[in-house]
Amino acid sequence: MLSDLYSCDFRIRYYEVGPDKRLTLPSMINYIQELAHLHTASQKIGIEDIHEFGLTWVVSRTRLEMEYRPESDDTVRGYIWGGKPQRLFVPRHYIFQSVLTGKTVAKCSTYWLMINLNTHYPVLPERYYRPVGTDNEQHAPQTTLTLERISTLPANDPMEIRIGQYHLDSNKHVNNRFYLAFTETWLARKMGRPVDIQSVQINFNSSLEFDDVVICTGELEGNRFRVVGHTLSGTSVFSSIGSL
Repeated sequence: MLSDLYSCDFRIRYYEVGPDKRLTLPSMINYIQELAHLHTASQKIGIEDIHEFGLTWVVSRTRLEMEYRPESDDTVRGYIWGGKPQRLFVPRHYIFQSVLTGKTVAKCSTYWLMINLNTHYPVLPERYYRPVGTDNEQHAPQTTLTLERISTLPANDPMEIRIGQYHLDSNKHVNNRFYLAFTETWLARKMGRPVDIQSVQINFNSSLEFDDVVICTGELEGNRFRVVGHTLSGTSVFSSIGSL
């Protein structure tokens, strides 16, 4: 049962809804990251725990499937469970439900990397990944989302964004929720109106820092899209695919 998994409630704030008065996808990314932070801290493998080894957590891939977008008078309950490390990747899976209606809000799967703070390269997690307790995985849903590679080739209709202070997180680089926001902004600009993304995967490729510039390009065929970001020198920053 989901009730046997680690969980946390998130009250939807007024500033977390969009023009349609429903929960925004970047706010969902915030919930995903916060739930992962609390879960790993409870297992003594949180950011503060692995900092003593000169390491930090970085989310490498995120796939989010939206089923229902609640409004600001609701509370979202998130459930999380982990998986065994897959080479460099540590998977975590999530289900979010509306407390008000009982409906499933979203399903999500992520791949996380342990990054050496000095070299900025990933390390094999087996040396440090020793969670305390159990995820009660036997009670978790059997279906998880597939996280695939995404083409980083530049596409069409370039959009330039300069990175400001508000884009940065505690690792001093752009937080992943903004890569989803950049994707939404490119799509809205392409379509000339706000968009409603139903499914999205975001792959983080390299970091952006204050005052960097990212050039976002993309392609849209029917309800399917691909959006990518590159630095001015051509380095791939992020890539996303999904459907409206």
